Amino acid sequence: MNEKIKQLQNNAPIGVFDSGIGGLSVLHELELLLPAEDFIYFGDSANIPYGEKSVEELIKFSRNILDYFATQNVKMVVMACNTSSSVTLDVVKNEYDFEIVGLLEPISQYLACLDVQNIGIMGTSATIKSNAYKDKICEYSNKNVFQLACPGLVELVENDLVNTKKANDLVKSYVEPLLQHDIQRLILGCTHYPFLRDVILSFIKEDILLNPAVYLSKAVYDFLKGNNLLAENKKGSAKFFCSGDMEDFVSVGSKFYGKSFVAECLELNKR
Repeated sequence: MNEKIKQLQNNAPIGVFDSGIGGLSVLHELELLLPAEDFIYFGDSANIPYGEKSVEELIKFSRNILDYFATQNVKMVVMACNTSSSVTLDVVKNEYDFEIVGLLEPISQYLACLDVQNIGIMGTSATIKSNAYKDKICEYSNKNVFQLACPGLVELVENDLVNTKKANDLVKSYVEPLLQHDIQRLILGCTHYPFLRDVILSFIKEDILLNPAVYLSKAVYDFLKGNNLLAENKKGSAKFFCSGDMEDFVSVGSKFYGKSFVAECLELNKR
């Protein structure tokens, strides 16, 4: 390959998307491990919450976003959304020329290496209904998997209501039933849930909690390195876009992302 063409390919951006600000927790982990990469983050805030949408709607949303990323000549796309990873990844992953990765497989492979038996999963209604996490975990190991849909948590994060009694009471109502199964690990099966980490830790020990974004980031790094696609000799950057209210997206997103950013409102071409 021509060296100039190779450099352009290596320095092409990575697309990252979620239904709103939740995927910023994934982007944070990616930036820690891949500081030279350029990222394009899209928060589909006009269609939040994904967890309450139909399969057909979720597939349509994913295709619209992936079509946009294709116009940006990305080298890879990260589904920073457990609902999309659970419901749409297998449907769309072979429809594009770039690699598309989700959250389920890396954490499932990690769990297979642990000497634990009882796994709890908190997720959106769509994620839990799909059984994708349970199926993927059991594909790699023989574990007892206890799932619980947790409606309302995404909205708490998106509306900056994390540090409220409402958040504490709702989290408690979801965590306590899972603890009755003597779970040894608890997967945060929605990218919004890491922003509720401190609230969740009021009810469980820290070493039980697992954030799939950590293991996804390692998988992204391994893929890029293995395919000689790591960015070369530069400092990375990130661009942010959303489909809904830009002011809310930026104000709440900056708080949880840990640093300020600017964003553009983007209207996607729709299939």
